[in-house]
Amino acid sequence: MTHDQDYIREFVIECREGLDRIDNVLVEMETNPGDKSGLDTVFRSLHTIKGNAGFLDFPKLGAIAHAGEALLSHLRGGQLAINAEISDLLLRTIDAIRG
Repeated sequence: MTHDQDYIREFVIECREGLDRIDNVLVEMETNPGDKSGLDTVFRSLHTIKGNAGFLDFPKLGAIAHAGEALLSHLRGGQLAINAEISDLLLRTIDAIRG
């Protein structure tokens, strides 16, 4: 296996773990929408995915993660509040990354 394949395999493993973590946090936030630490966790996970996608030259994946990260920045900054529509959008973003 080449180094590139090793990096990609490790990226896929870390990405899946991060996406699972995001799914769990988003479900928890449905009952506690004011949970700032949950938003921070989701943001950090997407930020890591975006950075690793950039390192591995996966621009489309990086762009999807960046869009989710931008939405989370608005939630963390208080410009938006989490609601069912935004939660659904974040879940669709996660599904797109999984795909």
